[in-house]
Amino acid sequence: MSDFLESLSNAIGVTDSVFCLIMTFLSVFVAFVLGRIAVVKFPFENMVESGEGIGSFCNLIGVLYAIVLGYVLVNVYESYSMASEKVEAEASLLIDLLRDAEGLPPIQGLILRKATVNYMDSVIDVEWPYMIANRDFHPVTFDKFSAIYKTVKQIKCDSDEQRLFLGEIIVRLNELSATRRERIQVASSRVPDMLWAMLLGVGFVNFSMTFIFPVERPKLRITLLCSTAAVMTFTTLLIFILDRPYNGTLGIKPESLIKVREIIQKRGKPEQWDQDPGVASAMPKLEMLKKAVEKAKHSN
Repeated sequence: MSDFLESLSNAIGVTDSVFCLIMTFLSVFVAFVLGRIAVVKFPFENMVESGEGIGSFCNLIGVLYAIVLGYVLVNVYESYSMASEKVEAEASLLIDLLRDAEGLPPIQGLILRKATVNYMDSVIDVEWPYMIANRDFHPVTFDKFSAIYKTVKQIKCDSDEQRLFLGEIIVRLNELSATRRERIQVASSRVPDMLWAMLLGVGFVNFSMTFIFPVERPKLRITLLCSTAAVMTFTTLLIFILDRPYNGTLGIKPESLIKVREIIQKRGKPEQWDQDPGVASAMPKLEMLKKAVEKAKHSN
């Protein structure tokens, strides 16, 4: 259902907020037209005798709809919050990697920092738009992440202190791998069609019952119908928006990762790394690492 609404929004060519307004006004218009018909077909005088029974049934359906709506909305919001937390966690782990790399031998720490920054740039510039469009990881970014693992695997420590930092880096790297995987899984998850069918089915019955609810004044009756349509449409579209955590108006952006990159650039770290005395001897090894990664990628 989320995919259908997304394709409909894209076909219209509007943002999520404008799409919600259009659908809400459309539902209110339909409710107004049907309400005028209901006032004529089901006059108040014909429903007074059965008003108590209709009211009890409407209350029952309303409670069932509230339960289904609350369950779906809470689960979608939890998924949305989890997506935001994973982005924050990924940025924090990248900071830890960059910091712990300073405890390694200078040349190998430099190579690791460069590989980490390359991965972070690829996530922001390449994988994020691809993840929004395809709900999957980008192969290039995955290769850059694999390059970090290969870099860590080749590190040789000269002291116990460096080995301690290397152990922390391996732990952080495994946590980064799990966080990255969960971020992509959240991007591909959607509310099951069964829950959408249950929500829309109970909502349709609940809304249908409001047409025969005994209200004496026709204008008040139509106003209640339109208000009910607006609220039900808005909450349904809110689920649609939250069900796509990285898309649309409320879509989560890689702001935490961008802030990390901005901090690195403001402090001139990449330039400092390039001006480091050990860089001259590190660059050949870095180039050899890049060639090895390219060779492994082509062989696969």
